[in-house]
Amino acid sequence: MRNLRQPAVVACRMLVSLLLDDEWIQPVSADLIYDSMDPYAVCMAFHVAGDSVVCWVFARDLLIGGRSRITGEGDIRVWPSARGAVNEVCVQLRPGGEAERVVLIASARAVEAFLHRTLQAVPAGTETGHLDLDDLADQLLNRPGRPHG
Repeated sequence: MRNLRQPAVVACRMLVSLLLDDEWIQPVSADLIYDSMDPYAVCMAFHVAGDSVVCWVFARDLLIGGRSRITGEGDIRVWPSARGAVNEVCVQLRPGGEAERVVLIASARAVEAFLHRTLQAVPAGTETGHLDLDDLADQLLNRPGRPHG
């Protein structure tokens, strides 16, 4: 199944607060990236020391649902929050399992604007129509280390 639609990439750079050990908050530059060629996923890339970038990929649905309620299980959870008059979206990552927890706090307005653009590119429920299943099958069948027949 070939995707006849024009691929779209939506990106949004924002400053997020990084909460470590439930106390320490540090501002970090982060990019939310959505590529219609991988229509179910969102990448959250953090710019850390020097040129290092750490990228977490998770379901766009987690971010959509997390604007109004707690969503996710395991390594990634998303929920709405408010500090005073400022609405925020919290994203909890567990890079080392249960023992380690990092929470990123982003502007709900920025997340909402990003999601609005992703939903314009690929409306919810139409993701399958944006998958290139022929290419995916080719990648799976011809991955390195596997004999070609």
